[in-house]
Parts: sequence; C-alpha cells; structure tokens
Amino acid sequence: PLLRRYVPSSVAAKLHGGVRGDADLSEMRQVSVVFLNCVGLRLAPAADGDWSAARAAGQAVMACVQEEVHHAEGQVNKMLVDDKGTIFLCAFGLPPRPHSDDAFRAVRTSLVLAATFSGARDEFGGTRACIGVGSGRAFAGVVGASGDGLNRREFTTMGDCVNVAARMMGLASKPGATRQVLMDEDTKESVKELVFFEALPETRLKGKADPIALFAPLKEKPKKAGSTTVARSGRDEEYWRLRGVVAELLVYQKQSGLILLIGGRGSGKNILVQALESFGAEAGMVVLRGAPGKDDGAAGAKHRRSVGTASGQQGGVTSERDGEEPAFEVWLPAANPNPNH
Repeated sequence: PLLRRYVPSSVAAKLHGGVRGDADLSEMRQVSVVFLNCVGLRLAPAADGDWSAARAAGQAVMACVQEEVHHAEGQVNKMLVDDKGTIFLCAFGLPPRPHSDDAFRAVRTSLVLAATFSGARDEFGGTRACIGVGSGRAFAGVVGASGDGLNRREFTTMGDCVNVAARMMGLASKPGATRQVLMDEDTKESVKELVFFEALPETRLKGKADPIALFAPLKEKPKKAGSTTVARSGRDEEYWRLRGVVAELLVYQKQSGLILLIGGRGSGKNILVQALESFGAEAGMVVLRGAPGKDDGAAGAKHRRSVGTASGQQGGVTSERDGEEPAFEVWLPAANPNPNH
C-alpha cells in the first residue's frame, strides 16, 4: 500500500493483472495531452532564505492541478522545473480509464485551470497558466535504464502530439500572448461541437516543416436539451446488435429479457450503457437514473456491467469499476408500457 501511491495507475492496473514485461506495459494509443506552464510561480526561497511561501504556493498549485485532472479521469504524468518554468504534463486517454471524449475532457480541464490560474490569486503565488493541448496517437509506456545493476523506469507519453502540445504551450507563454489555451487541429475536430473556439493564423512550430493550424478554445457550449446522441467510438457492431436485441424484446417478443455487457476495463461498456438509455428514451419509455445504496456493494459483480429486465417489473443497468461501487444505474421498463402497441 505504501509503494502503490507512487505507481501510475496505468502501470498499476497492468501489474495487478499479472503483466510484467516492458513490452506489455507499453503501447501506441490515442491520447490528448495537456502541457501547462505555471508562469509566475517562483519555487525559490525569499531573500532571507525562507522557503515557506514558495512551498505553500507550489503545493497549492500541484493539489489544484491534480484535483481538476483527476476529476476528469485524466492523469498528471509529471511535474518539471527547468529553464522554461514549472511545467505539468497531463494525459487523457491512458489506461485504465480511456474515454470517447478524452479530447473534450482535456480542453475543458484546460479552460478550468486557465480560469483558476489567472495570475490574480495569491494562494497560487500569482501563477498564470499557459496551456497547449494536442491529440493523436502516441507511445504510452515505460522508458528508462535496466541491467548492470540499474533498474530505473518511468511511465510517460511520447509522440508528435506531445511535441506539438509542448510547442503550443511555449507560444501561449510568450510575453504579449493573448490566449492562455491553444489546441491543434485534431483536438479542434474532436471538440468543435462542444466548445466555442477561435481560429488563429497558421504558425510554424519548431520541428515542423510546414506551418500548422492553431485554435484557441473559448468556452464550453451549452448542452442541447433532450439530445440522445451516443458517440459509439468504434463500437458500431455492438451498438447495432444491442439495438436489435432491445427491439426484438420490446416489439416482437413483447417479453422480458436479460442483457449482459461483459468486457475488460476501458473496452467501451459505458458507451453501450448510454446507448441503451438512449434506446429507452427514443421508445418513449420511462428512464430512471439512480445511485446504489451503501449496502449494495459490487462484491458479487466485480467485473461486470449488466442490463437486467424482469417480467412485469423494470429492468436495470449498472456500471461498475473493478472493486468499486457502481457509478450509476439506468432503469428501463421490461416491456412496452402500452399494451395496445
């Protein structure tokens, strides 16, 4: 338990599953990366040698970044202090909690941090956040030395989108920069329906042969009332199969049934649970959401998400993480509530 807190969750989940080799701990995957420069944060002692103010400000900034990133189920990969200042590298889309909307989570978290670290709050040492957000396929895995008595590794992300995010952070950090948060075109394409943004002139970045398009996210768009659209994120086959099963039960057989959604963590079960809720709304059925009680633990269903129906009753959908209580429940009537249809 003591060492567990120092092991990244991306590695801990695989170690817990019995994975040991470096190759099995590393992979190429779709991620959204956030580089954050804490401009104005001075982690140095005062003239009299007192470290207390610097230590308090640094701790407050770190705690705030961790809270916001973890709230969106991202990961703080590292904190660096170098000639560019105090920098955080955060990633969304790493195991064990990837999401279909990781780019949006990265952008929304960046906007929150930019508003929090505006340079006007003393508890953060006058920190002003300058952020770059990049999305794409990247290496996510273990790097470091091994052999000859050395065994020192770290889990990190590397790739073009990581480099682009770092370069955009540098642009946002320049004196006179008017935007605190910049994002690349891949990120923009993923969030354009969810976030207002401003298109900026194409800019040449270090390491890039041609200028690239940059965008500044402004604020989140209001949610559309009554929308039942579900992003399927590569689960089209399962989506249509589930839709067919529900239609067969409700329209043709007009009877109850049981649907089990079984898969590894991060395999997209949440997407299908949301789809089932959408099907119920489209069919005009009553859809109820609720949380389980304190005594409704997940001990008997540790590795499952289930959709259950019972004749004459309501069916339930539960979403659970390994070793945790279900995150939410969705309840649908077992059959068409109108007996005449």
